[in-house]
Amino acid sequence: MPKKTSPKSAPSTAPWHSKLNPHTREIAAWRRGPIPKSYREIAALLREKYGLKVHHATLNAFVLVRARAKPRSTIHKSFLDAGAAKPSTPPPKAPEQPIARPTTAPAASPQPTTPSAFNDGSFNPKGL
Repeated sequence: MPKKTSPKSAPSTAPWHSKLNPHTREIAAWRRGPIPKSYREIAALLREKYGLKVHHATLNAFVLVRARAKPRSTIHKSFLDAGAAKPSTPPPKAPEQPIARPTTAPAASPQPTTPSAFNDGSFNPKGL
């Protein structure tokens, strides 16, 4: 049995395309004009000029979606690391013997010269 369609609905080329797409530049020009037109005025102009019935709130949503910042296409870092050119010379090898560092005695921490409120042993950080 063939699918019945409502006589009021117009067939669209693709469900994810807006019927306002062909008029994007004209809508933008009306919005950016010396005296910007309201969405209600634009809806009336589209109805008169093209017979296109659209609600003013739909026009608002259409313009706002296209005004959003577009995400930049980025290349993932792992892809860049994998495709990086190999260095022509190998990195220098680590020395086999650890580097001897001069040993010095640790500096003795100075003892406080002023009495502290906790020197009597009453301070217990764990609360025990």
